[in-house]
Amino acid sequence: MGEGEPPKSGGFTQLLWLRHTHLALAPGGFAGSGLRYHLIDIDDDGVLSFSLSGFPVAWSPLGRTLILARLSSYAGQDPETGLKDVGIVGSGPYTLTAVTFGANWSVASSVTLTTQAMQLPVRCLVRNP
Repeated sequence: MGEGEPPKSGGFTQLLWLRHTHLALAPGGFAGSGLRYHLIDIDDDGVLSFSLSGFPVAWSPLGRTLILARLSSYAGQDPETGLKDVGIVGSGPYTLTAVTFGANWSVASSVTLTTQAMQLPVRCLVRNP
């Protein structure tokens, strides 16, 4: 950083916590092969970095499977293409993929759940008796 130059911002914009643990998944910026993610382990003071084929949206209840979303129309293009539109109401169709991790957090298997998922607006009315 040069004199009079503002500090460069770093960090991440979202975390996906793994329930009942001290693990969180955070995006870490683009590398040559696409968007990198970091699995942060607070208990062991460690970080494991890897690329994913979609945007992480949810962990399974037992925590070894991660659900990824990606716009279906971007299939086969650059890894980062199509991730920015995930979550926009009325957008889609999305490809949802379940990625299962092994004991050392390497990807053990990947299964496509659907290629036609849609983001829909939801309204909920709660009646208070």
